[in-house]
Amino acid sequence: DGMHRLPTGLVVSENSPASLTLNGAYRINPWSKEKTAATLERAISTDEGVRTARAMKDYEYASQRTAQRWAVGVVADIKKMRRSDAGAWTAVGFGLNVRMVGMGLHFQPLNTAAVTKAYRASENRLIFLDWGGTLIPLDLPFYDARTDKSSASNAAGLQSPTGSSGSDAMGGELIPASTLATLAGLADDKSNCLMVLSGLTRDKVDAAFGSERSVACAAEHGYWYRTKDTAGWQTNHAGRPMTWYNVAAAILEVYTQRTAGTFIKKKGVSLTWKYDDADPEFGAMMAKELQHHLSQVLSAWNDVAVHTGKGYLEVQPRDINKGTMVDYMCTRITQLRGSPPDFILCIGDDSADEFMFSALQTRYAPYPDEVALFTCTVGRKPSTASFYLSDHERVVELLQSMRMQSAGVARFHSVSGNIMALGGGMDASAASSTCAMISGSASSELGSRVAVDASAALRPRGRTMTHSREA
Repeated sequence: DGMHRLPTGLVVSENSPASLTLNGAYRINPWSKEKTAATLERAISTDEGVRTARAMKDYEYASQRTAQRWAVGVVADIKKMRRSDAGAWTAVGFGLNVRMVGMGLHFQPLNTAAVTKAYRASENRLIFLDWGGTLIPLDLPFYDARTDKSSASNAAGLQSPTGSSGSDAMGGELIPASTLATLAGLADDKSNCLMVLSGLTRDKVDAAFGSERSVACAAEHGYWYRTKDTAGWQTNHAGRPMTWYNVAAAILEVYTQRTAGTFIKKKGVSLTWKYDDADPEFGAMMAKELQHHLSQVLSAWNDVAVHTGKGYLEVQPRDINKGTMVDYMCTRITQLRGSPPDFILCIGDDSADEFMFSALQTRYAPYPDEVALFTCTVGRKPSTASFYLSDHERVVELLQSMRMQSAGVARFHSVSGNIMALGGGMDASAASSTCAMISGSASSELGSRVAVDASAALRPRGRTMTHSREA
């Protein structure tokens, strides 16, 4: 094996694997007679105490690492290299930055049929939706704060902590009219509470959803919120100390000057550093450095957190996030309705939406028989959500399907009411069976026609009544 025992020393070939771990041994090149002879001479002529110390160091190492321990280590390394069967793997990134990311087997595409089935069977529903990237694509210009009239320049884009900015000139471009109509249709259902949560300012949220007061909204990650039961925007965090604000703003200003294409967005109680227009590699590198810098400087404030997302870094109080807002709404709706929800759908696409998923799963996951909980991220990526949808278009399609279910139930109640009103010549059992027949088919356009035909066929003799297809 290339080893030769000396009275108080060890000589090994430099080609032997043992030479990498036995640091006290004398290494020789067996292909060179001259170098081998010189090494042997140096080993013999070295002081005996030095040779003994070097030999004892290697002896202790070799005696503790037996062949059995070596074999166990090799097997452990092989297991580490093997991809786990407990997860699904997908490629993330482009070019030289591609990496394999593992996800659990329970992370599956959202079964929209199961969602609509649970939606039909429930009576107390909560629907939480992110805005950008979930209801609309992310590549819209209103995400750039420099399009706001009230925004300052890139070099000094700071505003007062109490102010908020937004664009009121973009109105209909913020969300498609068809999507807004779908949200309004769901929110108008008395069994539903629908809230759209965004990290943008109140002005932009109002510009998109202000015309539909039935749609509850949360701005700036839940610092501000409004519902159809409240007059204007409300906050649960008024009067909190902001001593960290100027410190963080000064650090962000330094990094803004260093990184071309970046700017600062100041909201109610948070600061956002946007770098999605900067050089991709340099911007990401500076964002990571900035996150580390801020985490160290702001460690004196235990209530401040630094979060990163798609092209931005945000500094805000630790307890202000979408998860806190969602938890508050769950408590509020339970108190107002006198019972907990039996259906919850939560969809988002960003790291800020992970707080929603975690809060809902912590609160309701232990009760699967009581609550139909669906947490869903947009895009297949590592997430605390249980399911995923491929893009925002699939999200809108799901919402439209749910709206049709609500509309079908509304048509059923309208027609069944007419049948009961006309039931003077029909006994109770016949009326009940007729309504049950309509209920089973009212979720489709065909069902609505069946309901109309049934009510017309059951009209009592001698009485006339006009039925519109709308009814």
